[in-house]
Amino acid sequence: IAIIAILAAILFPVFARAREKARQSSCLSNVKQIALGAMMYTQDYDETYPPGLVVTNGTAQGPVSKNSAFTAFWLTYDVIFAYVMNRQIFFCPSADGEPVYSGDYGFNRNLCPDLRTSSYSGIKMARVLAPADTFFFLDSGAYMLNQSYVTSPSGNF
Repeated sequence: IAIIAILAAILFPVFARAREKARQSSCLSNVKQIALGAMMYTQDYDETYPPGLVVTNGTAQGPVSKNSAFTAFWLTYDVIFAYVMNRQIFFCPSADGEPVYSGDYGFNRNLCPDLRTSSYSGIKMARVLAPADTFFFLDSGAYMLNQSYVTSPSGNF
């Protein structure tokens, strides 16, 4: 019995780390699938990034949580959903607790700077000067870090 207890004490942390690594891999795969869906949208809409918000009858739609019915997400998630058709990819299995508003992944709000206006439209891909250095989606704890918008004075991102 002592040998079994020693083996269990050694192996349980190893199994827990392996399970967390698998969850992290799933989170990375989710970000990739979201980005691929967004790029499909971008290609379908004349190389324009998805809108920052989706407006129905003059009202921005959102928020949602894991426990709510699937409705429009803040940011781009509802238009991306048409390409990925899997609600679960918006939620990371490694995330602790309930995701804030729209899942566990963040969107680069500079790709839709018209959030300050009523158009909520995304920008053209050509306006991104350094695409290899610009994130599209990333793993995050909230749908945005703050309510202000970081923009480039030159209009290039």
